[in-house]
Amino acid sequence: MNRYDEGLELINKSCGNGKDNVISVATISTTLSGEGLPCPCVREVDAYYEKGVFILPHMVYQIR
Repeated sequence: MNRYDEGLELINKSCGNGKDNVISVATISTTLSGEGLPCPCVREVDAYYEKGVFILPHMVYQIR
């Protein structure tokens, strides 16, 4: 088994099988700050892991 498969197995064991997970999602605002810099935003969201994909309820995002 290679490291990639080992990583997926670890994620499946810790996050899979119908477990509720809290994950962090980071985005950058399209509106610049007062200093003219992008505004990053990190938020914690509820998600579940199924078949290699984190599913975020009420949103259709796939995080791989």
